[in-house]
Amino acid sequence: MMQSICLNTKKKNKTKCDKNRWISILNFTSYKVFARVLLNFIVPNAESCTGDYQCGFREGRSTTEQLSIIGQIIQKIYEYRQNMWQLFIDFKKAYGSIHRDSFYNIMYEFGFPKKLITLTKICMENTKCRARTQNVTSETFTVVTGLKQGDALSPVLFNLALEKVVRILQLSILRWLINRSEQNTAFRFRGFFGHNR
Repeated sequence: MMQSICLNTKKKNKTKCDKNRWISILNFTSYKVFARVLLNFIVPNAESCTGDYQCGFREGRSTTEQLSIIGQIIQKIYEYRQNMWQLFIDFKKAYGSIHRDSFYNIMYEFGFPKKLITLTKICMENTKCRARTQNVTSETFTVVTGLKQGDALSPVLFNLALEKVVRILQLSILRWLINRSEQNTAFRFRGFFGHNR
């Protein structure tokens, strides 16, 4: 699978690299059609294992409502003078950071049929690219990690990777809360019997 990577420069600051970004252009119409067909099989499986808290890249859902809810929660926390911790993730370079073998394991763990996992692998493996800027094209190189920008599959696959991260975080938080709860219970128990040390 060959794709061209082109520099998308911002009009204001063409000289600042961090203000510009690379976009991938998939060259094969047949692949795009195949990816759309495959997506129709992946989406129902992805929907069944993705939590309601994820609204990005999902049909019939909007992140606008979630932003409104966060605003209301912040307002109430401030009103009641409570502490609050939030985690915001910058997804600018997230597509390129997905470890493919780990991702296939995630699909397997979430119960995807083996055929869908194999077809997804076929779409993601052996990705070759050329970088193009100012009418100069680089030599071909192989990309071994990440999702393809501009691919119909990428948003749904990215949501699956996020779902795994959320589940890991929930488990870690649950363990922390249980541990903290056990410590508080043990402290109260020792205090009840006068064993404060």
